[in-house]
Amino acid sequence: MYTELQGYKRQSYGDDSYQLITEGRVGMWLGGGFGFASTGESEFMTAIAPKPLGDSPISPNDFFATGLFISAQTEQQDACWHWLKHLSTEMVDTYSSNFPARRSVLESEASAAQASPGTREVYEAYSQVPDRAPSAQNDTNNSRSWAMEYYWFHQALDRALQGEDLEQELIEAQRTTDDYIECARQNEEEYGQACYMQVDPDYEGPRMLYTEE
Repeated sequence: MYTELQGYKRQSYGDDSYQLITEGRVGMWLGGGFGFASTGESEFMTAIAPKPLGDSPISPNDFFATGLFISAQTEQQDACWHWLKHLSTEMVDTYSSNFPARRSVLESEASAAQASPGTREVYEAYSQVPDRAPSAQNDTNNSRSWAMEYYWFHQALDRALQGEDLEQELIEAQRTTDDYIECARQNEEEYGQACYMQVDPDYEGPRMLYTEE
């Protein structure tokens, strides 16, 4: 039986999505890195795939890069360096379950045997982005990337699961999100609650928790 899509409204924290996935009751979910696909707890085959962007190009704004560093105050610089080198040779980043930075690791025969189905396709889809010189537009987008709001996208999925027309809901979600981004760009210092309520008076996303304080 269908219940409301959990996790995108501010009153729906503590959802049971992890349990539903491991029980095989979810056919597809959105996430980053290997996530649940590498837990080894499920009894069914899991696979990953690039986002269905169609003809839209993948940009640096479509993924995040994370890393570790050696503190200047540490007395164990050599040990830290050897440890980081070891971590960089692992197929799955044990620190955050993300794709490794070393291309040689992902392109190795060992990775093909260890990785979930679809890993190669995801890698090929995203691997060319770091080679591109960032444009001024990308720099502008990156400076405000933390202001992105996916509430209306998840709302569209939620409504589609309840019987509404998915295509129409996604069109509305795109329009509202574009309006929000434009508002955020024009009001860089005070984009918060004013922009949420301006584009959607019924907004119930978790970010309202921060703007109401």
